[in-house]
Amino acid sequence: MIWGGNLWWHLCFRCDLRIVSDANMFFIETILKHLGIREYFSEISTNPGYVNEEERLRILPYHDFNKASHGCSLCPPNMCKVYIFPILLKDIFFINNVDLFLIC
Repeated sequence: MIWGGNLWWHLCFRCDLRIVSDANMFFIETILKHLGIREYFSEISTNPGYVNEEERLRILPYHDFNKASHGCSLCPPNMCKVYIFPILLKDIFFINNVDLFLIC
């Protein structure tokens, strides 16, 4: 089973699995739940997505780029991974009591 290796890795090494994706929450959670592995991921950073009352999938940007552009030329305007990764890494290192210095 393809997911067996990931489960083994998580269970043996107690890895903190997180997802950063330009997809959307509805899609990612649907797939993870279908595979039975949602509980192994502590955080999902992605575009919000939900099914509205008309049963239509609505996907919103991670960043509201109409109010404040993040100013990154490397990423699409809806989700800047250059902005997300330092926050994610700082959180990981803070939890483990390690200082983190990022130079951008």
